[in-house]
Amino acid sequence: MARAEDVLAVARGEIGYCRWDDPEPGTKYGRWYARDHGAYFGTSGVAFCAMFVSWVLDRAGVPCPGFPGAYCPWIVDAVRGRSHPSREARPGDVVLFDWGRDGVSDHVGIVERNEGGHLVTIEGNTTIGGRTGCVGRRSRQHAHVVACATPDYDGASGDAGGTSIDVDGDLGPRTARAMQLVFCGQDFGDRVISSQPLAVRPLWPSDSGGIEWRSPAEGSLTIAAMQRAVGVDDDGFAGPDTTQALQRHLMGEGYDVGPSGDDGYIGHDSCRALQRYLNDRL
Repeated sequence: MARAEDVLAVARGEIGYCRWDDPEPGTKYGRWYARDHGAYFGTSGVAFCAMFVSWVLDRAGVPCPGFPGAYCPWIVDAVRGRSHPSREARPGDVVLFDWGRDGVSDHVGIVERNEGGHLVTIEGNTTIGGRTGCVGRRSRQHAHVVACATPDYDGASGDAGGTSIDVDGDLGPRTARAMQLVFCGQDFGDRVISSQPLAVRPLWPSDSGGIEWRSPAEGSLTIAAMQRAVGVDDDGFAGPDTTQALQRHLMGEGYDVGPSGDDGYIGHDSCRALQRYLNDRL
């Protein structure tokens, strides 16, 4: 079972790590992330707060929208549909900060305790005892929090247990899992549409952590299966031909994709149509 305590146990085990004590280039978290996302992330000087949280979640076996990820603003976008006020934060939540209050997230950590007036977090790439680039505990004020979200723990509101999904217009992990079940006939266990090209991300404005964006991308078995269902080449990449074909398929099955019709953009109206389609087949 995926539990918040599992994530916290992994994170606590990393307290004391410092990039300056690491004999290899970069950080252990960056080198791990670089294996799937490009050598740059394993080099020295790369901010690693998000890669630290990604590593912890991966080690604990807990999925969360936006992870694995290395860029805090994209993670904020991914968790937006499930973000709650930081004063309601629970142990194991992911919390993102905006130091300059300019609307762009700068940093991310894991909530260890909510003390009411402040949060106690475990963070990577933070300053501890005057040393930068460390993993350690910090005390953070609510005023700097820009997003706070609960990963997909067993029994949590974001968990993808069961079959029926909310028709909320957000393509999150539950919808991704439903797509796997309907189009592939199986649950792959990752609750994500894997390895899609960054270039086509604008076609999926409803994505809230259900799609993994990469460059270069390798494609998805789920997208390939969906492509076969809607009658286009099954290359595994959700580009404009695929998004339009999906909308036409949904309309042909009697689902309303919104006033823009088959415009190729899977916005919230098209996503709600897809969710109704999936629910009717689960």
